[in-house]
Amino acid sequence: MLLMDCRSCSTNLLNALDKQLIAEMLDLAPGALVNISKIPGLVLADSAAHPYLVPAAAKALGKAIASGGIDMTANSIYRTIAQQMLLFQNKGRCGIVAAPPGDSNHNGGLAIDIEDPYWWQIFLEVAGWKKLGDWDRMHFDFPAANIRALSIRALQRLCSKNGIRLAVDGRLGDRSMAALRQSPIEGFEIALTPR
Repeated sequence: MLLMDCRSCSTNLLNALDKQLIAEMLDLAPGALVNISKIPGLVLADSAAHPYLVPAAAKALGKAIASGGIDMTANSIYRTIAQQMLLFQNKGRCGIVAAPPGDSNHNGGLAIDIEDPYWWQIFLEVAGWKKLGDWDRMHFDFPAANIRALSIRALQRLCSKNGIRLAVDGRLGDRSMAALRQSPIEGFEIALTPR
């Protein structure tokens, strides 16, 4: 199934493609994202909550969780460009707030969506995180340089390996957007991480 044909509100369907996109990112820019799954007290809501942030955000999140004294459940952390596309194309059906692909701070390794946001707000703010607003109460952003262009470059490189010629320039132009929409949700044939 192609991403553009997927009508699910769950991004779990994209796990194989997501793993390929994340592997491309980590290969393109080692250290740009760090795995935060070992932060004590961090609980991932499901397998679609990819445990990656930029290093400064990861450090600040660890500090906030340690200060909070209870487990933090994260519904969304790093969000691949494919996940963002799925949520954006189905936003009227899914009852969520979703920026266009490439425009979300989740795509840049700088955002988290969590349970119990009112409990965590003070701890996150003391650690440098900012609440987005009451219209998206679960969402917090970290103010640092984002890597959204890197997520687009990862898509472009993955598509190029599979015969879809794209400039690997980090810009989500018409050709890259078309390639994103036509990406197979089960992942590409040629990738750093097999299907």
